[in-house]
Amino acid sequence: MKLITTNINLHALGFYQKRGYRIVKIIQNAVPKAREIKPGIPLVAENGIPICDEILLKNTLGKKKPRF
Repeated sequence: MKLITTNINLHALGFYQKRGYRIVKIIQNAVPKAREIKPGIPLVAENGIPICDEILLKNTLGKKKPRF
């Protein structure tokens, strides 16, 4: 299973990594391109981090999850 989130969504990154997802790709400057279609996407998040990249995470269903 694959999912994409932005570089500012630190909560989601932690949530998914704890469930066995791995970062497989960082798509640099994907969000500015998305703003061309959806101009309402803010430039900076509430936490002060510029919103600019997308992060692709992947989890192989049925694969044993690491224990921490």
